Amino acid sequence: MPLAQGFDEYEGIPYSNDMWVRGNPKRKYPPLPWIKGNQAVAHIPDPENQTLITDAITDAAVDFIERHKGEPFFCYVPHSAVHSPHMVTPSRLTKAKDDVMQALVGEIDASTGRILNALRKHGIDKDTLVLFTNDNGGAGKTSSGPLRGHKFGPKYEGHMRVSTLVWWPGKIPAGTVSSEIMATIDLLPTVAKLTGQPVPKDRIIDGHDVSDILLGKDEAKSPHLFHYYEKDGVRQGKWKLVRYRVKADRFAELYDLEKDLGERNDLSKKYPEKVKSLAEALDAHVARIETDSRPAGFVENPKPLLADSKGVPTLAELRKKGGR
Repeated sequence: MPLAQGFDEYEGIPYSNDMWVRGNPKRKYPPLPWIKGNQAVAHIPDPENQTLITDAITDAAVDFIERHKGEPFFCYVPHSAVHSPHMVTPSRLTKAKDDVMQALVGEIDASTGRILNALRKHGIDKDTLVLFTNDNGGAGKTSSGPLRGHKFGPKYEGHMRVSTLVWWPGKIPAGTVSSEIMATIDLLPTVAKLTGQPVPKDRIIDGHDVSDILLGKDEAKSPHLFHYYEKDGVRQGKWKLVRYRVKADRFAELYDLEKDLGERNDLSKKYPEKVKSLAEALDAHVARIETDSRPAGFVENPKPLLADSKGVPTLAELRKKGGR
């Protein structure tokens, strides 16, 4: 739970909202709660309430900024959209001409605008670093442009490469663009560097400080000699190795991303030594994961936050009462 992981407060859903699928008897999950701190204060039982999640999360973020505007703060806003189930309000769906994905993307765009406006309203926009990114590529209803693939399947660029926008008026030059490799594992050491805080020394930290890249400094380079795509891909500079299985057969493909961003021209037969060196690096990475990973955490006799919804308002009812 968030409060056990260093957060001072939390408002939102405790897990992915796709746990709830109406009319699916195979998914016998307890009610999906809306929580404040560790307490369930509402639940989300139907499509109408699902459509309110993005706005409710944004309201919580704006409220947090207003309450902490006079002191340093860290505000993490992980939207459940545009993930399935794809549900939006009728008015937004109409505005998007019945394109549900366009409507969902519009929701996130509007949410971002509200958060930036809250920073401007309180005059703290020039004191605040805002970073907008995603956890993986599209899942089929969106376009990744020239990138091959999407979420799931082989680790082509469309599976894991995402755009990142960083905004800090007066600190980051407008229009700065970088193609250097960065990953969300870099956020911890980067934020630590920018805030003058030490990085923990008693554990393995996979990320690196990429503050020079984010701040748009000239000639800033990625600290990653290799970038790994979980256990099935690796990149070194322009070279990218993708491995995958089809039944009992195993395949390895090599691409030059500078010349072939769409990963259409497999160069594995032309450069076998490069395939070998990247495969060795990937194998070593997989071995480190297997030996260095912390064991999964479990709770004895776990109980749901909300065993049933009796007496608990829906998210829509909570919002009508001014609960958020």
